Amino acid sequence: TSLIFNPMSWKEFRGHSFSMGGDKGANSIANFIAHYHKNDNIAPFQQDEEQEEDMEETYLNLGGFFGDENMPMSAAEDSPFLEEEEKSFPYYSNVYPSWNPFARRRDIDANINTNKRPLGASRGKRFVRMCLRGWCPPFSWLYSSKVDNLNAAISGSKSDALSKQFVYINNQLKKLANQTNIDLSAEWKMVTLFIGMNDLCVPDCEKAFPENPNSPRHPKTFKKQVMDLMEQISENYPKTIVNIVQLLDVSPLDLWTRDKERCSNVNWLRKYLCPCCRSEFGREILKERMKVYNEMLEDVWKAYTVFDIDRGVRVPLMKDFAVILSPQLTEINLERDVPIEFISKLDCFHLSLLGHQTLAIAIW
Repeated sequence: TSLIFNPMSWKEFRGHSFSMGGDKGANSIANFIAHYHKNDNIAPFQQDEEQEEDMEETYLNLGGFFGDENMPMSAAEDSPFLEEEEKSFPYYSNVYPSWNPFARRRDIDANINTNKRPLGASRGKRFVRMCLRGWCPPFSWLYSSKVDNLNAAISGSKSDALSKQFVYINNQLKKLANQTNIDLSAEWKMVTLFIGMNDLCVPDCEKAFPENPNSPRHPKTFKKQVMDLMEQISENYPKTIVNIVQLLDVSPLDLWTRDKERCSNVNWLRKYLCPCCRSEFGREILKERMKVYNEMLEDVWKAYTVFDIDRGVRVPLMKDFAVILSPQLTEINLERDVPIEFISKLDCFHLSLLGHQTLAIAIW
């Protein structure tokens, strides 16, 4: 308990993930296209056979990140509460690979051994900086640019923080261009977005999802904020692929972990982390609204694609900007598909290091 309420124990590892080491999937645009054609019947680009051949030597050299605690990783150091393999665990911050998995294959192979990372990678660790209950600290305090690099995600963020995150990324890209002479308009870039969980896990379930479409908590407001981000990216940074990750249904999490020995000392924390999953009424609302939010994310994807009747897939409206959808999490049933070891012992709500390594591979 002293660990939980001692922020000095928290460190945020920006770029600390072993999950992509040695994985050969989707490292070039050509492989990325092949992956989506084969597995999801989604075509990220409009192209003919000649263009596909040209893409064989085209690589994504920059990676950026927007969202909430699913992008950086936090860990508490030297905690006697945790087993050795749990010394790096998520708390108010989950983990995705914060280095760019779409860099040139030869660079990735070298970086695995040298700890050097491709452009866009987060580096090292810093104290956790988070938004809490919808309140965010001053913008200038949220980031440590030397550590965060192109990872704009902030723990605890809701969708209304995306505009601030874009300001940070925009400033960082300008610095990067000046320091390296990179032509950002000529380089392909990959941006991953994971947002919405904190919009849904609110203190008061009955007031969480108002019917008024102008309310800041309404799903259409959530959709607008994501759409605004897409417009900012597409207008300022051509040759960008935005990967939107849909949300995991966490409504059964409390029931699933309640009788597990691993969680016996921390079950009470969920009334603060996501109170809606504590009651049957709240779980029903959370499950339904999670579905609605995922539909909003799908609408954003559809707004930037059109259905190609001849090919039977949705293709982008623009040749130099693409939005793709990652629906993997929507198909996961916590009780059926997820081992309890994937859940952190600290709060039995966020994922453990093992859970995040597995999840990162599934998403990427």
